[in-house]
Order: sequence, then C-alpha cells, then structure tokens
Amino acid sequence: NAPAIGEALALAGDRVVATMIGDGQDRADTERRADGAAITWLDWVEPDALPAIVREHDVCLGVFAAEGKGTRIVPNKVYQGLAAGCCVVTSDTEPQRRALGDAVIYVPPADPAALAKVLGELADDPDRVLTLRRAARARAASQFRPEAVVRPLITHLEADPMQSHESTTPAAQAGAPLPPLAPNAWLRWDMVERLLPSDARTVLEVGAGQGGMGARMARGRSYLGIEPDDTSFAVGAARVQAQGGEFRHGLLADVVDADATFDVVCAFEVIEHIDDDLATVREMVSHLRPGGTLLISVPAFPERFAAFDTLAGHFRRYAPADLEQLFVAAGLEHPVVRCYGAGLGNVLEAGRNTIAARRNRAAATAQTGTEGAMAERTAASGRFLQPNNRLAGTVTMVGTWPFRRLQRAFPNTGPGLIGAARRPD
Repeated sequence: NAPAIGEALALAGDRVVATMIGDGQDRADTERRADGAAITWLDWVEPDALPAIVREHDVCLGVFAAEGKGTRIVPNKVYQGLAAGCCVVTSDTEPQRRALGDAVIYVPPADPAALAKVLGELADDPDRVLTLRRAARARAASQFRPEAVVRPLITHLEADPMQSHESTTPAAQAGAPLPPLAPNAWLRWDMVERLLPSDARTVLEVGAGQGGMGARMARGRSYLGIEPDDTSFAVGAARVQAQGGEFRHGLLADVVDADATFDVVCAFEVIEHIDDDLATVREMVSHLRPGGTLLISVPAFPERFAAFDTLAGHFRRYAPADLEQLFVAAGLEHPVVRCYGAGLGNVLEAGRNTIAARRNRAAATAQTGTEGAMAERTAASGRFLQPNNRLAGTVTMVGTWPFRRLQRAFPNTGPGLIGAARRPD
C-alpha cells in the first residue's frame, strides 16, 4: 500500500506536495519508489496533533492494496480524512463504495499510474477539490457521527413490533419528525420497508416527489433523492435534509455523476409516466453497484387503466409479468414482484378515479386538455391528495395499520405492484 503511494507521488511530480507519516516495515521501499517526489517524511505524530495535520491538507489518501485485508475494509484514515474535510482518494472496493458512496474518488487498487493521474488532475482543478472537500465533510457529518452510527441499532432495539417503527419509536421522535404519508403511500411503504435490503447503506431515489419515502430511507443510510418538479422539490428537500439525506433538483443524467453507484436505486410511481420505460430502467441500473438492488413500484393491471391514470399522465399500467420482463430486459436477475393494497387500496383507487373524472371533464369543458401537457400532469400527480400536516399524517398512519397487515396475506391482490431485482455481481 505505502510503496504504491510513493510510486504514485513520484509519477505526479512536483505539482503534488505530500506528507507521509510512519516508519514501518515498508518505509525504505516507499522512499526508494518515491525518489524525486515532494514529500515531507514524519516518523511519528502524537495522536492529539494528528487531526490538525490532516486538516491542513487538501487530499487524504486511503488504502490501495489489491488483495488481503485492504480489499475488505474501510480504513480509519479514510474516516479521519472525511471528518477533517479532506478530499479522499482511495481504492475502488465494494466495502468502500458501500460506506462512502460518491463522497470520495475511487481508483483501481495497486495502480500507481491511475493514482498519479487523479492527483495531477486535482492539483490542476482547485474548484473540484473544494467541492469534494465539502462533500466529504457533509458525508462525515450525516453518516459517521456517533449518533448517526448507532441510530439503526437504537431504532431496532426500541421498535414496537405492533406498530410501524419509523415514526413511533423514541429514537425517531428525538430527531426531526417524519413527514406525513397519504394512505396509499402507507400501504406502499409497508412493502418497500420489507423489500429494502437490510445491509443497504447507500440509496438513490429517482422521482422522489415530496420526500415522504426519502425521509424514511434517509434515516440510518446515505440517501440521495432526485426530483425535477420545482414545487415538489422545495417540499422534499426540506423533509429529506432534516433527516440527514441529500435532495437534488433535476433529471438523473444531469445531477448525478455517470459513474456514481449505490446499494439500492428506487423509483416509486415513476416509470409509468415515461414513454420509453426500458431506457429509463437501464439508466437506473447503471447506477447500481454489482449485487445492488433495483426497487420499483407501479400501478397494477392494464385493464384497470382509468380516469386517474389519464389525469396523472400515465402511459400504461403493468401486469406482474410485465414488470418481471422489464427487469430481465434491463439486465437484472432474481426479480420479485408483489401486489399491494388488497382491500383498502381498491377503495382508495376508486375515490381517486371519481375525483379525477371530474377534473378531466372540467378540463375538457375549458378546452385545456385533461391536465395540460404530459410533463405537467406527471409533476402534478406527485402533489395529488397529499396530506399537509402532522394530524392528517397521524390519522392516515393509524387508519391504514390493519390494512398494511392485511395486504401481506394477499400478495397477488391489489391495485399496485412493487418489484425488486438484483444487478449481477
């Protein structure tokens, strides 16, 4: 590890000025391979003095081993570099991607030339360094502070098994309150929560709306939500950021780096609004790490297409086999598709269709179309019949509790589908 860093610094030349600390067994080999590099060598630094030294540097180098322990860990110095607000450069390993997300720069293990190239690019681009330093500090503040690290454990230990733990435990109540959910969203969340991998640390949500789901997924995870609608973004950003997550305004291709990957990518009630749904799903799959999970919900059964689908700007509804085939066509494996909303979901959909039919008729009478252009109908659908206060949210939470349990017994019944599939290793 250290000799590879030394060689990289030599290749980078005098554009990079470095400090290396330690006099371990690789010191002589590292000095030999770093010949000519601008390095200050320190044999030892007292623990109390180390934070200040790290903070004085722009870049902190992580681990770069190609085998053994270095491929299985996130080293302590990476966490220290993030906490100090340094731009962190480390090797591209699954444990580090899972823990660090897109807050660091990854290079291939044991590749001094690749590391030197990245260091040279950073030396020539101080604005990028500043952006990465801010991202590193934000990551450390939201994910690696003691209260963030223990939050999932406390939530699990204090959960009441008879109630939905995300909004009723003391751990949840101690922080910012979770936003209210509409009744159908409570039914959907019950399924999402059980399909979300328990070891998922990084989550990307596409079309995150007003942040109801995102705020819940942000607790105990590194969460990034994407929302193009101005009005929904303004609401969702405040909700998600209150839980330590991140919210960006725009389309996926415009606001997320092409090489950023996540443990989970999800989209709830999104792809039915898109003409080329396969292309969209493939784009989402490109942001999954190998072995990661894609999680999608859609309206179920084409024969149920009705007034609300028109109002909301839906191109289609899906049979379970349709969603499975979509996953497979996008290169995913082991698809699992379930219905949700048995019982209450059918009543809620009938109510939405009644209201939507009236709006559609009013729009037709005014000769303005059913709800404007498809894009506007799509944007407006995320705001349709949303509860806007905590009392309404509490009523919907309590009122849907028995139906959330009921739907688990009828996984082939209901007006909604939720599916999960895995990207091959």
